[in-house]
Amino acid sequence: MRRPTLAAQLESVRCVWEEGEVKVEVARDDSLAARQLARASNRELLDAAVVAAFGAGARWRQIEVEARAPAAPKPNVDAAVAEQAHERAARDPQVQTVLDVFGGTIAAVGPADEDFDADQEEP
Repeated sequence: MRRPTLAAQLESVRCVWEEGEVKVEVARDDSLAARQLARASNRELLDAAVVAAFGAGARWRQIEVEARAPAAPKPNVDAAVAEQAHERAARDPQVQTVLDVFGGTIAAVGPADEDFDADQEEP
């Protein structure tokens, strides 16, 4: 089931995978995103999406953070390398699961979290 309003609000937050959970960082002044994440139906959907993407035992939680300054311009990257990274991300099953649940597109591809192993069992 897709939730366009939730998906739109998730574009304004930062998600960080750390110690077996996705930390959803919501700016203190972003009350709309906070309300969307507080809705029981959205929480259930996010619970299922995180487990589908990262496996049993994975969880998420909302973290309140100070408002962030606009991102600094990114340095130019070789277009061919960027396109290859985008294509690899588009084929990734975890990325596909998130896109299937929330819709949207891949906006940018960054470095992988070296500490995360999708096949690793939770203790």
